[in-house]
Amino acid sequence: MLKVGIVGNKENVLSRIKQWGMVGCVQVVGYHLDDNHNSDVIPGFYSFVAFSKLAQAVDIIDIVSEDARQIEHIYEAIHFQKHLFLHNPFVLDVPSLQHIAKLIQEAKIKCQVGLYLRFLKELQPDLHTVPLKFIDIKCAYQAGDLMLEWQQLVNNHIDIVLKLLKSHVRKIFANSVAVEDNIKDLVNIRMQFDNGAIGDILLNSSAIRLEHILSLYGIGYVSEIEVIQDKYHYIPEEAVNAALNSFISDIQQDNVTKVTIFDAINSVELASEIVKQIES
Repeated sequence: MLKVGIVGNKENVLSRIKQWGMVGCVQVVGYHLDDNHNSDVIPGFYSFVAFSKLAQAVDIIDIVSEDARQIEHIYEAIHFQKHLFLHNPFVLDVPSLQHIAKLIQEAKIKCQVGLYLRFLKELQPDLHTVPLKFIDIKCAYQAGDLMLEWQQLVNNHIDIVLKLLKSHVRKIFANSVAVEDNIKDLVNIRMQFDNGAIGDILLNSSAIRLEHILSLYGIGYVSEIEVIQDKYHYIPEEAVNAALNSFISDIQQDNVTKVTIFDAINSVELASEIVKQIES
């Protein structure tokens, strides 16, 4: 039984406790609230005021924090040689992620990041066998904290395009429209690859209705996948569950995790270029 400790705000910790409850061979021991509300109580779980105490009591630290302050918890967890699941490391810059990757390798621990779309069940065969030439993604979602959610949203979609088209990015173009008051309200991204493939992503937080559709095109192959989402979650719970189960399996079998910190570095590099283009 692997012991898990969760770090984040109360809302994210509560959500994650439920998600870990669907995973076998793990026990959530407790949590640390990173918003100075450690007096808040989550029934049935121990509140660790000091993060170091939580780190020493578990095998896995799951960081569901949404801002760059999480980096101190990451460093401390690595110091204690704890396996890491990083829900949203995409708010960190590339040099920070590269330094974290170096420390993870030196500590010889497992680290998986929150690129959950990789685990959509409809995509699993395609990730390995289908030679795709064009991907069209339309994601209409309702934003809460747009600045924080957008980082995870754009990185998840960049990652899935990279994995499916399996080539080096030659050019990237990005345009945006501030429909309401944010430059990221409506963003279109076009990625051209060395193998001639193209990935097109439309992220729309101002749409009249929610939709999340992945259209995949190859020679003699067409597939359309409708991703089931609710008002506040563009990633299905089953994909999160599959990601957490995969992480635990890789720890138990001492395998390299299927999604690594280097995947986060790749997507954040491209996301940074996208931000530069839409802000210029």
